[in-house]
Amino acid sequence: MDIAFNNLEKDEQKVLEGVPRNIPTYITEVNANIKKAENTIAVLDGKIEYAEKIADMEIPIRKTFNKDEELAMAKQELDSLGNNKAIDNKEKQQKIVLDLEQQILSKQALMSKLIAKYSLSFLIILINCDIALLGLLFLIKPLLLL
Repeated sequence: MDIAFNNLEKDEQKVLEGVPRNIPTYITEVNANIKKAENTIAVLDGKIEYAEKIADMEIPIRKTFNKDEELAMAKQELDSLGNNKAIDNKEKQQKIVLDLEQQILSKQALMSKLIAKYSLSFLIILINCDIALLGLLFLIKPLLLL
């Protein structure tokens, strides 16, 4: 037995030097420690397996909700409606300007007709007014010199 003991390494000799006094209790404790170690190994194996599954999984592409897409579409539609309103407003303004230009032309034509019709009368009235003013001036002039 000494020969076998001497053939062991120093660490193994140290283990054997302290022989337990109650061997059945010691064996029970060692078996319990073995079971704890096996359970710990099993748990760690499960964690490693889980981590490997997660590492092998593809990262899913982030998706947007339908409501976000609907909101974007509604905003685009609102913008297009706003543009249509601006176009409609411009068209209305152009119609108003054309109507006003036509009214101006028709009023100018009417004025031309009236001037042509009554121009002789207006000239006579203006000449009479000028003659009357000249007459008054001749009458008032001597009074101003005093």
